[in-house]
Amino acid sequence: MKRVYLFIVPLLALLCGCEGDEGPRKGAIWDIPYPRANFVILDAEGNNIFKYDPEAIYDLEVEYKDKVYRYDENTRALPCEPFGIRSHFGYPYMFTLGDFDHDEEGSYIVRFRDQEWLVEYKYDLRWKHYKPIKDSYIKIGSKEVTAITVDKYDTFDDGTLRDIYAIPLHYAPEVKEWDIPYPTASYAILDGESNNIFQSNSESMNDVVITYSGETYRYEGETRALLQESLALTTDYVYPYRLNFGDFDHNDKGSYTIEYNDQEWFVEFEYKLRWEGGMPVIKERVAINGEVLEPIMIDSAEIDGRTVDIYALPLYKADAEWDIAYPTATYAVLDSEGNNIFRSNSESMKEFEISYNGETYRYEGETRALLQEQLALTTDHIYPYRLNFGDFDHNDKGSYVIKFGEKTWVVEFEYTLEWVDDEPVLGSSLKVDGEEAEMQMIEEQWKIDDYNSITVYAIPLHLE
Repeated sequence: MKRVYLFIVPLLALLCGCEGDEGPRKGAIWDIPYPRANFVILDAEGNNIFKYDPEAIYDLEVEYKDKVYRYDENTRALPCEPFGIRSHFGYPYMFTLGDFDHDEEGSYIVRFRDQEWLVEYKYDLRWKHYKPIKDSYIKIGSKEVTAITVDKYDTFDDGTLRDIYAIPLHYAPEVKEWDIPYPTASYAILDGESNNIFQSNSESMNDVVITYSGETYRYEGETRALLQESLALTTDYVYPYRLNFGDFDHNDKGSYTIEYNDQEWFVEFEYKLRWEGGMPVIKERVAINGEVLEPIMIDSAEIDGRTVDIYALPLYKADAEWDIAYPTATYAVLDSEGNNIFRSNSESMKEFEISYNGETYRYEGETRALLQEQLALTTDHIYPYRLNFGDFDHNDKGSYVIKFGEKTWVVEFEYTLEWVDDEPVLGSSLKVDGEEAEMQMIEEQWKIDDYNSITVYAIPLHLE
């Protein structure tokens, strides 16, 4: 019997060793990907929101281990990355969360606009027959979920459509419905002295014609519509001496022409609806005859016992004498994160100086000049956190040096005035340190009164 025991015991030990050894074989190296979770957000109709609105990913945030993460477009899903929100390398319309540890259990919160989901998870890594086996579960609202097929996509750009798997999050906005105003463009036609001709002669509004998508729109009476919800040319209850063309869709892009007697203006527009902190924000861009314009103050009015400024996009009427704006250059100094330094510290504008033709120009206070007509460094009445240097002659050429703290920039400029079809056309060329400079958005929404907001542009001067 002793011989039998001596034979059986080593055999049992050998069998147990084959099934129970934990870890790789001696000398083997395993590159085991860390756990991640792929998600898409579906609307009420089951459509992937990121697919028809890619910028919606910026409305996403994840709270994980007492820290809030947001999507960074410069981060891609690479192996062994710290935790974050990333785009998927093969399918850009879903987001990836990770990396998690191989053995980790916990929860995180996914927030999108006005909705959030509590996600519970557990990841385990064990070994069997010297090979790694990964186990996991994910629960949303105490219900275990798994990835489903959400699309077919050519992930490797080889002409083959492959199934895309992700965990769906179903987005249903709050029961309250947002009454989001539809975009409109407000216009006033100004004479050579910048007077609103609609105010002096309201009948002239009947001579305005807009052509858009093959349809013609005219002003047919004092409708003063608040909620039009279809395209029309109307006035409003706030101020009856400007014309509003709308409503456009919240996300819309196109062009139209405005005619008044023998004059014509070509208008290009783009409207985008974004959600910021669960609130709707409409971003707009309007260019008239190729120039991006902002509304200007044309009048003021009494509303409910308060005086409010009235703004509109200006259309200048052809007169014998033209009041042609003199060229200026508008600047903002940006920090390393792209933030306008003047916005956070208006006193810093006093450190900004320009040397030109032997003279030094400094900002000396809140002048907000509208019509300077001589060289000066000023702000303007619409947005006080940018600096305007001008006015230059209509035909002018030269260079100057900007200094802010220890930083300097060399600016070369050329302004031209030409006449096309009896109308003035201003041209400009500006280089900063030898590179072409263009106006860029420095503030997306700047509220100019209780009813209007604008997108603010300036030439950016980068400190780094």
